[in-house]
Amino acid sequence: MIGGRQANKPSIEEFKKAAPNASIIYVSAQSDNYFEDIKEMTTFIGELYDKQSDAEALNKELDEKIEETKNLVSEKDKTMMFIQTNGGDLSLHGPGGRYDFLYNPIGFKSSEGDSEDKTASHGNQISFEYISKANPSMILVMDRGAAISNGEDATKVDVLKTDVTNNVDAVKDDNIFELNSVRWYLNSGGHASAIGQLEELQGFLNEVK
Repeated sequence: MIGGRQANKPSIEEFKKAAPNASIIYVSAQSDNYFEDIKEMTTFIGELYDKQSDAEALNKELDEKIEETKNLVSEKDKTMMFIQTNGGDLSLHGPGGRYDFLYNPIGFKSSEGDSEDKTASHGNQISFEYISKANPSMILVMDRGAAISNGEDATKVDVLKTDVTNNVDAVKDDNIFELNSVRWYLNSGGHASAIGQLEELQGFLNEVK
């Protein structure tokens, strides 16, 4: 079973050489069907190891966590912008992109509206002026540099606080929240990471002003 960065042609060829009679199964969750894919994989693994009841319990836990998060998002009623930092670069992940599940089914309202073009896995590059114009009431920040460099190339969240963005509601109200970059960028797509992502979101939503 492979997924994410391991699911590339060179790796697959090596697996075939090492285990020519083995089935190679892709187990990564797609952004437009994220939670359902995770539950499907959990069910599959439960069947594979004769742990169906355990898999059902895990899927029930995930469904409950999704509903809790959806209810909090609805209650807070904030517009949200998801920004990926990488050194001095800022990228937007909106509806239809890598983190589409934040908008559907979780229910965050995009500060850019619902018509964003499909994004690449690293998002669409944006400027501080773009953030100012969109004026999100809440910003989620994921630092790619920190995820791929053991924190050595981390970008401080304060980079988003500039003279250009000081009019932004999320900046004025201190509603800028830093995500666990390893969980969101490197290790997403499984039951444990999804639970962790949802718990992070719940924590931020309980703090939002």
